Amino acid sequence: MLPQTLTVLFLALISALATVTGVPLIFFPELAALAYEIFTNPGGKWARSPWYLAITPAIAGLAGVACAIALPYGYVSMLLAIGCSLGIVIVLRSPVAPAISAGVLPVVMAVDSWMYPFAILLGTSILALLSVQWRSWSRLGVPIERVEATDSNRNLPLLGYEWAFKLLLLIVILLVAVNGAGQRMILFPPLVVIAFEMFAYTSRCPWAKTPWRLPIVCTATALIGVLAVEVFGVGMVSTILTVSIGIAILRLIDQHVPPALAVGLIPQVMNAPGWNYPVAVGLGCSVLVAFFFATEALKPTFARFRHLRN
Repeated sequence: MLPQTLTVLFLALISALATVTGVPLIFFPELAALAYEIFTNPGGKWARSPWYLAITPAIAGLAGVACAIALPYGYVSMLLAIGCSLGIVIVLRSPVAPAISAGVLPVVMAVDSWMYPFAILLGTSILALLSVQWRSWSRLGVPIERVEATDSNRNLPLLGYEWAFKLLLLIVILLVAVNGAGQRMILFPPLVVIAFEMFAYTSRCPWAKTPWRLPIVCTATALIGVLAVEVFGVGMVSTILTVSIGIAILRLIDQHVPPALAVGLIPQVMNAPGWNYPVAVGLGCSVLVAFFFATEALKPTFARFRHLRN
């Protein structure tokens, strides 16, 4: 339980920093996903890349703020933010996929402060330093829980463009749903990270093996996040409860999907989190799962088509 405890304590520290400094932007929700993976799997791709861990989310956040300032929320701004964030991760060959969420969040939540990327840099830098120390301790025999990493090789190449086409089509479908329902959180920032890992690294992505659990896990953590804020308000207490219960949900359902913890913490940075948020999260996840199953079912057809063309 030591890695889980360290995750909770780290998020409590970040929440306290955000409160004390009066800079709520320090509280970057995807820090929960990063911390959980790093502390439970010190040999994984994120823990082994402290430099990328520190800078990639901040750079993506800078691009996201630029998009939010230049354009109103809509198809263009969202596609541009997602495209820029993906491009940063790919060009840098960074394994830190949650950085994509850092670039999407400013557009979804209308964050127009240039302080945002620097606030993210503070939190990710602290986590990067902790990850270096934690890996050192783990090599000295500190008892840790090793779980399957989302991808054991940070330099694994992205073969072809099929994954990108799938992701683009899914994003467009979700944006249509957002426009129709009037709920931006149908395309909540961590969902892009979840989808990217599923399509780009299908064989190595833990949640791609049991995707039907995603709506359950993410909706549950979203519900807990909203309830905690409703009862205790934004701050350290609600953060500790949300992360602790979120980790318990992941273990109970036996689904290793760290971005689900970020889903639970998004209410901490929302202006007025309501019960429509978990509904939107459940809908977005359901669309992703249905789309994933459909594309997997069509794989043999596309393979035969490519064979005939050759």
